[in-house]
Amino acid sequence: MRARQGLFLGAVVWAGVSLSTSGAAAQTTTLYNQTGNSPSGYTSEDFESVYDAYDNAIADDFTVPSDTEWQVQVVHAQVVLNGNPLSSTAHVDIYEDDNGTPGCRRCVYTNLPVSATPVDGRYDWSIPLPTSCDLGPGTYWVSVRGVVTYDGAGQRVFWAITSDAPRGNAGRFKNPGNGFGTGCTSFTPMSTCFGDANAQEVIFGLDGTSGPYVPVPSVDTTTTFVPGYPSATVAPFDSTAIQVQVQADGSPLVGECSGGVTFELQKGETSLFLDPDTLASNGIFESTWTPDNSLTGIWTLTARYEGSEGYNPSQVVTTVEVIPNQPPVLSLPSNMVLEGNTLGGRVVTFSASATDESGSVPVTCSHSSGQLFPVGVTTVSCSASDPLGQVTNGSFTITITDTRPPLVSITIPKTVYTSNPGGAVVNYTVRATDVVSGNLTATCTPYASGSMFPVGRTTLVCRATDAVGRTGSASALVTVTLTTAN
Repeated sequence: MRARQGLFLGAVVWAGVSLSTSGAAAQTTTLYNQTGNSPSGYTSEDFESVYDAYDNAIADDFTVPSDTEWQVQVVHAQVVLNGNPLSSTAHVDIYEDDNGTPGCRRCVYTNLPVSATPVDGRYDWSIPLPTSCDLGPGTYWVSVRGVVTYDGAGQRVFWAITSDAPRGNAGRFKNPGNGFGTGCTSFTPMSTCFGDANAQEVIFGLDGTSGPYVPVPSVDTTTTFVPGYPSATVAPFDSTAIQVQVQADGSPLVGECSGGVTFELQKGETSLFLDPDTLASNGIFESTWTPDNSLTGIWTLTARYEGSEGYNPSQVVTTVEVIPNQPPVLSLPSNMVLEGNTLGGRVVTFSASATDESGSVPVTCSHSSGQLFPVGVTTVSCSASDPLGQVTNGSFTITITDTRPPLVSITIPKTVYTSNPGGAVVNYTVRATDVVSGNLTATCTPYASGSMFPVGRTTLVCRATDAVGRTGSASALVTVTLTTAN
């Protein structure tokens, strides 16, 4: 790949365009117009991932006059395009100035559609911004990067340079992956990177609206705490994220220019300072604090926003209470003694719960509520573990008794007639059941069913014993009567 692409000589003048704002048309004007003779151009592109080492950017500066505020709504760039089809998408970044070079990104826009107008073998790219980039007085840098597909389509985007009288600082180039071998992995003057004295500025323009600069009087800040402990109470040892959303005029600040946000926790003579993470796109700064039991008590949390260019300092103060963390408290039933009422014992339901500073804590038990418990003593062991790994164990017993003896019944004839002086064979049936043990086998005396019963009266006694040794019995009187032939 080559970093350079030859261009025809020429100049371009940018004209204002109409944009739609909040449903109504707002006429924009030319805020800035940097033109000049263009002998050549250089790459400013975002390639597909396989060529990430070649991703690069050119940036050039501009100045918003004192006592003036700009709302940039359209960015223009003069480019040469190669490929089929031509690239039609671009990234736009607007940086704050950092001692004469691009600093943090104030406004970030990705994958924006562009309108391309052919001019003398080149193209004037017009890129409407989805939201305006609001800038107070000072120096800023704009970067336009074409989104290209090199494989297959052969797309390339080269930004036109000019050596005409420099305006402010010379343009900068960076190629973080150093795919082009320039060594310019951070923003460096283009003439140094390309070895080209003509590479001083790029041709671009800005459209939008402007007005008198009125410093923002304050920043409306609000705080929220996660992960959802009651109010601003946190449990020690728990990695607790503290979040502060910084807003200007009710809208979250976006981009990467935090302007300096700090969190200070203070209790008595003790102060702790936390470094928030970089400002996210929703305007939220976040820092993670992991207190321990030595830090219990009520802390004053002060979130300070030092202010970026155009935003005044502000702060918000609230309190955070760190409470001593204790193991979970288990709530278990008292020991139970219940009579068996079904085959095998009894189905028992119970409730076990646990709580700690964070609220309810899951409980696991060795036996489940609603299961069948056998006759005898069963120990139910339960355990609760809080999010910090602290464990509380406990147990209770469920005793199932079987105090009722088996039921025994005999079905036998009361009188049996026989002509045999030795007696008669008597058949009978016996049924023995138990609520818990189920069907049982009974033993009968003095004679089993089908035995020879003697003439006269016999008392039959049948007994059955259940699983816990309780015996039930029943008796029946049988008379064997001897008959004589007439």
